[in-house]
Amino acid sequence: MYHRRKDSRPDWRKFSIIVGAIPLGLGWLLLFFAKNRLMLYSGRIITGLGCGIETVAVAVYIAEISPAHLRGMLGSVNQLAVTLGIILAYLAGYFFYWDWVALLGCVPPALLFILMFWMPESPRWYLGKKRKNDALKSLLWLRGSQTGIEDECREMQAALDRHGQIECQEFFTVPVAKPVLISVGVLSLQQLCGMNAVLFNAADIFSKAGLSNPKLASFPVSIVQLVGTLMACFLVDRIGRRVLLWTNALGMATSLIGLGVYFEIYKTTEAISWLSILTAVFVFFLLFPGMGPSSLGRHGRVHPTQSPRSGHQRGRFD
Repeated sequence: MYHRRKDSRPDWRKFSIIVGAIPLGLGWLLLFFAKNRLMLYSGRIITGLGCGIETVAVAVYIAEISPAHLRGMLGSVNQLAVTLGIILAYLAGYFFYWDWVALLGCVPPALLFILMFWMPESPRWYLGKKRKNDALKSLLWLRGSQTGIEDECREMQAALDRHGQIECQEFFTVPVAKPVLISVGVLSLQQLCGMNAVLFNAADIFSKAGLSNPKLASFPVSIVQLVGTLMACFLVDRIGRRVLLWTNALGMATSLIGLGVYFEIYKTTEAISWLSILTAVFVFFLLFPGMGPSSLGRHGRVHPTQSPRSGHQRGRFD
């Protein structure tokens, strides 16, 4: 006789990634067909909604399907994909008008929506639903070999047995509140560190520095971002997230001070234009090994193990 499973609900991580691709694609389409400001603002808000969903769901999904010894590096690959996206956006913006760039932006969400249907659910989610056989199948699909998956499955199950599902009232206790506050604080400071101001105004900074083609100059800067992110992928598990985050934050602060000093001097003397280029390059180089993937990686490691998604949701709220 056929018996229905007690819990047939899908894994929220995989499901959220699929759902988040929908507003991303629709938002870019709205920007492409935009005829007025309302359509532009609406498209931007919708893409922002999709980006917020993907930022949370993808980070948790990667953390839960990654082997323990590669979790830091694979978490940094998430930031590497962001960096590659920035490079492609710079290239597209140089060769195409903005509306065609928006149309090209529909391609990645469409691919994500389609390809995620073939991805397995998180093995941790299966174990949480008492579906060990499905968890083993998921691990076999992800690892490509039966070697060690039984032991890895037992370790996951032991971790779940030690830490039950977190309750709302537990967020007011020190063991839970402290890591959540650290997570929110680190990512809030990441967003307030000035990286977006420099990133979005890179062309204007290079224009005031005297470069004849500031848009083209932004491309080498994006290569610097890529190099920095690749460094993070290899360093994050070797020297630790705390050291990488601390040293890069110090370097970024120094670079931003130099950039601010340049613009104060520029107002009166229009001199030392090289300082703006040098400091902007250092901001990008130091941001992506440290404040980018390291803060995300540290955020993923300090929140309570009972509910990793809770830490990610609150940490990414900023």
